Amino acid sequence: TPLLPVNYTVQEENNNKDDQFTCVCWLENSEKEQVNIIGTANMYLFVVMPKGAEVDKGDAATLTCTFTDIVKNLTVTWEREGTDVGELEGHHMTNGININFKQISTVEILNATESANYTCTLYPYQDRPWPTIVPLQVNGSHYLTPCLLAVVPMVLFLL
Repeated sequence: TPLLPVNYTVQEENNNKDDQFTCVCWLENSEKEQVNIIGTANMYLFVVMPKGAEVDKGDAATLTCTFTDIVKNLTVTWEREGTDVGELEGHHMTNGININFKQISTVEILNATESANYTCTLYPYQDRPWPTIVPLQVNGSHYLTPCLLAVVPMVLFLL
């Protein structure tokens, strides 16, 4: 039996929160019996607002990811350039909880020594993370921001 696409539009008045929608379809097989196919589509609507920090070397810093328009607690992880902050000395992370459709997750750095990009990752779906970059700028550190250099060959014509 070929697969047929099924489209369903969530009406605007119902599209106001993250939710789980179930689609029930039926096909007639060769014996004219109905076969139910149930599929679930997770729809999460949210806004992510990252807040970085600029501090002097040796000061404490707090980085924040605020999620709004959510209706349940969401799992959040934090990394510094690929390393889980739980493995880093002097770092403390809070997942936050949903209060009035808003969840705030933070990472505290007790002794900021160098600038770095942190990643706050939200897991609205189990298999699809939603990463957001949150920068930490430490004044007095010697951190080189990665950049792309283009080398352009030059040709000189002598007349």
